[in-house]
Amino acid sequence: MFNFSLKAHPALIHKDAYLYLKSDLIEDFIRKNLPSSRLLVFPKIKISESEILFHGSEFVNFKSLESFSISEKRNILETYNKILYEVEDLCQHLFEADASASREWADILKLVFNRNNNYIFYNEGLILLCWGFKFGSYDEYYIPRSEIFLENEDHILTPQLSESGSDYVPEHLEPEIQNEPRITDESRNNPNIRVRSNKRNRPGFWKTIFLGLSRFFLMTWPLLLLLLLLYFLGYLSFCSNCDKGNLSGGSGTGNLEDPSAYLPGPGYRRPPVDRRDLVPDDDSVFQIVSNRVNVAIKGRNKDFRSFVTDLGRNFLNSERKIIDYDSNSTRVQILFDAAKESDIKSVIRTSMSGYDLLIWDEAVFNPARSFSDPDYSDRDKNWYFNFIGMEKAWDFTVGDTGTVIAVIDNAFDLTHPELSSKNIVAPYNVVTQNSAVSAGIGESHGTHVAGTACGSGNNRSGMVGIAPNCSFMPVQISAGNEILTSTDIIDGILYAVKHGADVINLSLGKQIMPGIPLEVQQRIIDQEGKDEEEFWNQLLYNIDSLGICVVMAAGNDGVLAGIDPMHRTRFGIVVGAIDSSKNQRAAFSNFGSAVDIDAPGVGIYSSIPGRSYDFMMGTSMACPIVTGAVALYKSIKPNAKLAEVKGALVATSRMGSGPNSPKIIQVNQFLQRARSASR
Repeated sequence: MFNFSLKAHPALIHKDAYLYLKSDLIEDFIRKNLPSSRLLVFPKIKISESEILFHGSEFVNFKSLESFSISEKRNILETYNKILYEVEDLCQHLFEADASASREWADILKLVFNRNNNYIFYNEGLILLCWGFKFGSYDEYYIPRSEIFLENEDHILTPQLSESGSDYVPEHLEPEIQNEPRITDESRNNPNIRVRSNKRNRPGFWKTIFLGLSRFFLMTWPLLLLLLLLYFLGYLSFCSNCDKGNLSGGSGTGNLEDPSAYLPGPGYRRPPVDRRDLVPDDDSVFQIVSNRVNVAIKGRNKDFRSFVTDLGRNFLNSERKIIDYDSNSTRVQILFDAAKESDIKSVIRTSMSGYDLLIWDEAVFNPARSFSDPDYSDRDKNWYFNFIGMEKAWDFTVGDTGTVIAVIDNAFDLTHPELSSKNIVAPYNVVTQNSAVSAGIGESHGTHVAGTACGSGNNRSGMVGIAPNCSFMPVQISAGNEILTSTDIIDGILYAVKHGADVINLSLGKQIMPGIPLEVQQRIIDQEGKDEEEFWNQLLYNIDSLGICVVMAAGNDGVLAGIDPMHRTRFGIVVGAIDSSKNQRAAFSNFGSAVDIDAPGVGIYSSIPGRSYDFMMGTSMACPIVTGAVALYKSIKPNAKLAEVKGALVATSRMGSGPNSPKIIQVNQFLQRARSASR
């Protein structure tokens, strides 16, 4: 029997019901549709007043990872991560199916097989999987896919849906919960684990098969090794007669070359962008870096090592080099000679014809242009709190330190009174790749945004943030006058996801060229930037499946927000700005169907570096207001997912006036819905 503190490990919720209550149903689906489930043991789950009990008749010899050597632990975690990557592929297959039932199963599997929601024990080739509760084991358990699968190695087994398969949905997946203890998120202490059982461990059917195979390999491994060596020598002899120039960009099977030869070395830093390399894109809409292009694998083919090796063989040369990569999102950035290659994307697709690729330009971003205007200095500094109902909202909650707001922005003054007294979690500088976060002269944006979202309350200084008691994760993605690009933002997002963010604020936007007619804007949305749109959709879908909400500023160019491919996804919250004096959308705010919600974005008073305060305006200021509100919602209901949060935001908003009528956030009613849903 394995016991965990109930208070420290809140139960996972799916559609307002505890997920563990349907453990038999979920295990049945997993056994039918996941080949590697043969390596898993699922315990029975029981809740007492203060403990979670994982129990079963054959658990006496299972041990926690701390009981094993470093190498043994690594082998166990490799097996565990292989299973999780197989689950990722199955979820992608379910998600791509044209059925809401399949997507619901994908959401459930993402919750069940999540490193943060698992605690594992091991015995003789089998992993005992404790699930259904938040354990916070991500950093301890995570191994990148690229470190597990070799060039010629596919996943453990290709997922095959049973006849019930993706269409198999029980009528009552989330039954009404009765007589269950109330689970809170008051503490995140380390689990108190005790092992006690005096029952004899008798192997089951699959375990017996596994033990038999193990004994067979122990007896015959010298012969198998000899056969493998002969095969390898024969393969090398065959390849020595191959013409390298005739290799097609295939799936990478049989590829024995080390991909590290094509990747930047350890401790590399992506070269800063030279301003002389900035040009308009083909449609004269965005500013891009002329000599860089991003490439990622689309869909379920995620063999990153083989992809890099084939890219190196078929495309890279002395003038085409990988300068940045991320194996999790299977993305590389290539530096090339723009003067010699005007159609680099077509050349890549031709060279890598065996891959389904996403290829997009390296676009230039700005902190979504904000404004500091002396004319606003005589305005009531707290007008927007009353406008969105914050006084009543704070009666529900002022936030929880267990809810982490990550702000990805240019720079932060962590010595400012609004930020210095906060619980700061995992600060990081993407540029310097360490925790050295700071703000120089004129770098006010990030400090202002952070103060608006979660500035401290009752500190006898300045203002207060929307969610003052939530924790703060500052992620700095620029240094001084260096140019900010899409890759900086992607790196910042991935860092925040890995280090425990619950809500991510992106008060950032592309530089959009002025004067684009409305009909041209719509054509761009319908026809252009589709590879980049698909990449953001894949990335934000994976983030959403982890229960993390991403909130994005719509931009300040007065155009359709969907012109930026990042804003076309349904897996984020896009925020427009309103002007309180007119009760309508601000003239500068981007608009259109891509905008989900609107918040005050004019005359927002918040912190700036040097222990100072100032007024700013822009969707950059509206975005952290919504981010703070979402963090308050998740403080009440920690397991709330994006679809629920976005639906509640829209349902409780009020309509403004004027053209493109805004949907104005009403935080008090928004949190009232969270409170009602959590009961």
